[in-house]
Amino acid sequence: MNVIEVVSEYLVKNGFDALLNADIECGCVLGDLAPCGEISEE
Repeated sequence: MNVIEVVSEYLVKNGFDALLNADIECGCVLGDLAPCGEISEE
């Protein structure tokens, strides 16, 4: 299992549909996590 799979599973399990960092206006929807190729620590 890779990081994107772990994060996806957590989001689904907890009723979320995206990741969001409002400080830098960045977000990824559940079906397209890490479109830039990686998930940032932020």
